[in-house]
Amino acid sequence: MKKFRSITAGLALGTAAFAPLSEAKATEQWDLLTYLPVTSTIYEPLFKFADDVEAQTNGEVVITIRAPGELPYSPAEFHRAVGSGEVAMADTAFISSDAPAAGILTLPLLVQNADEMAKAIKNLRPEIGKELEVYGVELLAWFTYAPTLLWGNGDPADSVADLRGLKVRTLNPEVSGILTNLGAVPITIASPEVMSAVQYGTVNAILTANYGLTFAGWISSFEWGYDVKFSM
Repeated sequence: MKKFRSITAGLALGTAAFAPLSEAKATEQWDLLTYLPVTSTIYEPLFKFADDVEAQTNGEVVITIRAPGELPYSPAEFHRAVGSGEVAMADTAFISSDAPAAGILTLPLLVQNADEMAKAIKNLRPEIGKELEVYGVELLAWFTYAPTLLWGNGDPADSVADLRGLKVRTLNPEVSGILTNLGAVPITIASPEVMSAVQYGTVNAILTANYGLTFAGWISSFEWGYDVKFSM
């Protein structure tokens, strides 16, 4: 299979409900939710962050990084769980329904690489912050990796016209809109259900970064990849 690069963005969120480190009491236990497997190499900085916090607070603050499904929150609920004080922090890419400014960053074909993402988020970060503030959440940091591409089975897509009729697992309303306009059928499915949806024919194509595709072991389930960088 031709190798492609792909895309997704993550936001580290925190809440004012948790005391600053200087005010932390003995043995504060904080949870940090993740939406990708904790064994993912992109989370190495999160584990380093947790170790640094514990060291710099002399063990008074211990951050436990939680794997997807370990706690009863879906990625789209992470920011609300943080804002309500149920957890301290979260990494999420699923906030555009409550923070539309963040959705601008994933508008199809708008941001094509990491440099463009850095410029875009610099301009949008104040507005994203205002929208998240409503939920008692603060944006702490952001990261991105390669673009989201299309992967599928059956006749390969050689042009945008070939997307017509495809049942595509999508990631957000912004991408769903352009897929609908192109004649495809967007379907929102959480990551744990993707492979069963492919096996049962609920979807015959998915949008995901190649990193997630290979790391999750999905790559063997698809016959082709279409190199259009839909979003970061």
